[in-house]
Amino acid sequence: RARARAAAGRERDAAVERAEAAGREAARQAEVAAAARAAADRDRQELAAEVARRTAAQQAAERDIADLQRRLAAARAEADAAHDRSAQLSSQVSDLASALAALGPGRPAPAQTAPAQTAPAR
Repeated sequence: RARARAAAGRERDAAVERAEAAGREAARQAEVAAAARAAADRDRQELAAEVARRTAAQQAAERDIADLQRRLAAARAEADAAHDRSAQLSSQVSDLASALAALGPGRPAPAQTAPAQTAPAR
């Protein structure tokens, strides 16, 4: 019986030792998992901040593009208007040249009057 008790005691001690070792291993794994979870949370926060920065930059770029497109459309409209006005003026000059040619070469040019000159006071 003493031997059986001693063997049972040794088995119980070994089982307790195995249980304590398993508990220590579980605690170590829990610490590793907690550290990994904390690192993942930090990474997630950094990525969320990066997404927010990039979203803001994209929105600013889209606003800039829209502004540039409006400015380009206005510049094109101004260029078209200037071209139309130039064509109109060219047509008017051509009409005036034709009218002058129709008047004939013998007409004298109207006399220009010179402004009255005053002597400087001394």
